[in-house]
Amino acid sequence: MTHISSELRLDLEIFVKEKIKEVIPVSGGDINECFMLHCENSKYFVKFNDANKYPQLFELEADGLRTMGSINGVHVPKIINTNSYAGKSFLILEYLTSTKASEESWKDLARSLAKLHLTKSEEFGYDKDNYIATLIQDNSKKKDWQTFYSENRLLKLGSKLLDRKLFTPRDLRSLGKFCLKINELYPKEQPSLVHGDLWSGNVYHSVDTFYLIDPAVYYGHREMDLGMTALFGGFPRDFYSAYNEVNPLSRGWQKRLHYSQLYPLLVHVALFGHSYLKGVRNILKEFE
Repeated sequence: MTHISSELRLDLEIFVKEKIKEVIPVSGGDINECFMLHCENSKYFVKFNDANKYPQLFELEADGLRTMGSINGVHVPKIINTNSYAGKSFLILEYLTSTKASEESWKDLARSLAKLHLTKSEEFGYDKDNYIATLIQDNSKKKDWQTFYSENRLLKLGSKLLDRKLFTPRDLRSLGKFCLKINELYPKEQPSLVHGDLWSGNVYHSVDTFYLIDPAVYYGHREMDLGMTALFGGFPRDFYSAYNEVNPLSRGWQKRLHYSQLYPLLVHVALFGHSYLKGVRNILKEFE
């Protein structure tokens, strides 16, 4: 979709309660079609996807934003509306003006993430399944981290990759051996509310503060978020120091980061193919 039809434009005007002067395509990641709505008094960000192929994609994203935004000090963009039109689902958010992140803003983000992780649950999981990118996440609740991480995340995805011939039987065996060691590898902690997809592209720095976007929330081991921060460019060193001041990580957390990167790397294999398989195998080679 390279443009918005006049009928859809009128529909969007009802939701934003303003006349749209201009519709401008903008970058919005790999999975959605995104536009900036330049209205008479405001600007809005809207993204679209296939409503039939990915049911409730944006309703579940909005739920994740609301859940995170309910935590004091955690900033998310304001949700204007989510709906569908002619087979396309869409999510309208406030439009944020980007700016370069300062050293202090990274520290503020770290402190807010630490507060997010202080939001606890008795069980791992969430009250509904949701998406990471366009893949459904099974958030059925489990009592311990090993069961949740292995059954709800790794083995389920590994089996799908085997079916698609993106994984070999040897890869799946190594993954199974890793899963048997999870309780030994991770420190035992109460489930924390996690963003679930916290790479640098899902942190948006605006003129006044930072915002967390594109969540895949659930209650999990908080090192999952820390592992993601070290993928695809990583976060600055001061971020981790500021986090530890508020919510200290258990000894050896740096050496465990790659274990938490296993799931997002498997997601990338499923979405983008073999190019991410080397990273998966590098983690699993000690479990062959």
